[in-house]
Amino acid sequence: MSDTIETDETPIARVRPSMPGLRLEQNSVAAKRRAFFLTAPLDADRDDVRVPDFWRNFAGQLRVEDVIYLRGHDWEMELRVDALNPVEFSVARQFGRKPLGANAENLSDRDFLEFRGPDGWCVMRRARTAGEAASVYKRGFASAAAARISWAAEQPRAA
Repeated sequence: MSDTIETDETPIARVRPSMPGLRLEQNSVAAKRRAFFLTAPLDADRDDVRVPDFWRNFAGQLRVEDVIYLRGHDWEMELRVDALNPVEFSVARQFGRKPLGANAENLSDRDFLEFRGPDGWCVMRRARTAGEAASVYKRGFASAAAARISWAAEQPRAA
């Protein structure tokens, strides 16, 4: 595309707009914004997140303009902190996700692999009774293969 406007008369040069020079100052919003990647309790739903009491244990760590990426059992939300005391959010995005347990892979009768959000791939131990939850045996693997190799290295060798 030409930088001039064609007419029957003399072409007129078009002045294109440009962004002004930007400097990041210490007091700017961008310098203050932080991001948190959190996993909600399994029994929490999207409506619970909007209740200020949900954040009572975490509110002291938040600042206005913080961004929270919150992963639930089968959903995810991106939240912006608008106010404190009580905590108020704007929901920037929300969408459904594949349930956390859907990524599980059996290793043995007592152990299995599961992806658990910020903890990455974890080797889990099954509960001994129906009332107990599975416990994390090892956490923080970048891939299922790395978790499987670590688990296999600890298994007793067959004679």
